[in-house]
Amino acid sequence: MGLLNKLFGGGDAASQTQTSDAPADARSSMAAATPVLPGDPAAVPSFGGSPIPGISEADASEEVAAIFGQVKEAMQIPFVPNILQMLANSPQALKATVGAIAELQLNSTLPRPVVSMVLYSVAAASECRYCGSMHKLSCRTLGIDDTTLAALSGNLGTLTPERVQAIVAFAVKAAKSPKDLSGGDFEKLRDMGISDSEIVEIVALAALGGYLDSIADALKIDVDEMIAQGLAA
Repeated sequence: MGLLNKLFGGGDAASQTQTSDAPADARSSMAAATPVLPGDPAAVPSFGGSPIPGISEADASEEVAAIFGQVKEAMQIPFVPNILQMLANSPQALKATVGAIAELQLNSTLPRPVVSMVLYSVAAASECRYCGSMHKLSCRTLGIDDTTLAALSGNLGTLTPERVQAIVAFAVKAAKSPKDLSGGDFEKLRDMGISDSEIVEIVALAALGGYLDSIADALKIDVDEMIAQGLAA
């Protein structure tokens, strides 16, 4: 468990909730219902239940229960997401996934809004209802407005500012058609002041998004009730 404590120990990026790379007019829309937008993963039908049951907190082993507790504390949520309950059938898969989420998402060196926008856009491109809903709520919590969400899920060419558009478009290409990435794609990011270290992290974050999308869709995981309630609030 020492590894998980280290992973969830936080870092400079953990406290980032605003950034110059986020849309200047971004504002919270948690108080108002958001319509389903073209390209929004919420438009994808639900599975209606997974063929494999998840492991609830009540039924978790001591090892898994400890991981669940650390996840709730680190993510500051009162529940264990369905995707992690499902992965708890294999503690090894659970630990590997939690470690990747901790390093690439929660402790990312990239600004928190950019991380959420990348993950949401990758999920939208994959039409993953589960991950799309989760990352959409994360975006809204960070003050990303409906106009930006619509761009992220359907028309990246309208996304502003340009630097964020370039990062998200690069990430989606890395997730969906990585062989099509060209030297020009890398140079475009470098010309905007994005370092090679950040580029590698963007690729890894895009891969994480695709990995989570694959797990959620393959295991037919339905959206967490609290996520659905948050989006409908």
